[in-house]
Amino acid sequence: MNQLVSVVVPNYNCEEYLDKCLEHIVNQTYPNWECIVCDNGSSDRSVEIIQKWAAKDSRIRVLINEVNQGLINCYNRMFFDAKGDFIMIQDADDWCDVTRIEKQLAVFAEHNVGLCLTNSVFYSPLAPPDYQKKTGSGLIVASSDEVWAPATIMFKRE
Repeated sequence: MNQLVSVVVPNYNCEEYLDKCLEHIVNQTYPNWECIVCDNGSSDRSVEIIQKWAAKDSRIRVLINEVNQGLINCYNRMFFDAKGDFIMIQDADDWCDVTRIEKQLAVFAEHNVGLCLTNSVFYSPLAPPDYQKKTGSGLIVASSDEVWAPATIMFKRE
């Protein structure tokens, strides 16, 4: 499989996390990706950091909303700009395993699905003390008690 994956990263004041987020995208084991980062009216150094990464890797494109347009409008702008066969959502304050794209594409190749998501682990002092790291996988339905993060989604563009 050598299809293009568009990684979309909405950003609002995430300067503290952007370097780690973009480093993990740039170091993906699957090489055929583009990354679209949309800054949504940040007042911190986010734009400077995003532009630094874009200067180092031509697969990273920068979109800037001078005024915060809200998350949905930010996503829509990136979706319309994306050229990939698949779209992968990645939050600016998160990072992913460097094999994420490769592993999620393998699920698409093996199964007839239009959407794939992954487990996630919270590394935050704000996470509940009883949070359980879940290692299982399988079908997740909206009514289940499974914990999943929207920022782990990859879906077919068609």
